[in-house]
Amino acid sequence: MTIQEAAYNILNEVGNPLGSRKLAKIALERGMVTSYAKDPVQSLAQTIEKNIRDEVYNSPKLIFLYTPQGRLIGLPIWEKTEKMTASNNSATFKELKAKCPVEILEKIRLAEQAKLARDFDETVILLLKKGLSAAASEIKKGLIQQLNEFEAF
Repeated sequence: MTIQEAAYNILNEVGNPLGSRKLAKIALERGMVTSYAKDPVQSLAQTIEKNIRDEVYNSPKLIFLYTPQGRLIGLPIWEKTEKMTASNNSATFKELKAKCPVEILEKIRLAEQAKLARDFDETVILLLKKGLSAAASEIKKGLIQQLNEFEAF
């Protein structure tokens, strides 16, 4: 197994971006790869970074993600989620509590398992944004109707 394949599998399992040194260390500890370099962790970490940067041996594909924790390695599917999260870092978050039918909660859990986002909360946010975008014209129509009723008074 190559370090690239090992890193991909680890990221898929962990479900969030990691630094190249952390990926290399986990891969070595699990016996997924071997290295005879003087500093195996550093050597493998540099290989991961070079593969991504040069796009030569970047298979399976990994990407750099720029996060508040610094530049990390992630899966391409996380790129959009990471941008969404980064753009929301300055936003104020409030907790939302809602009762939800079990079948909808099960669908949200399936979306979470599909790794559409980093965790459950981000999956819900992503689904809400997509749903709100899809319903935008209906929301606008309902608001206009309420304004027209208000003006009739």
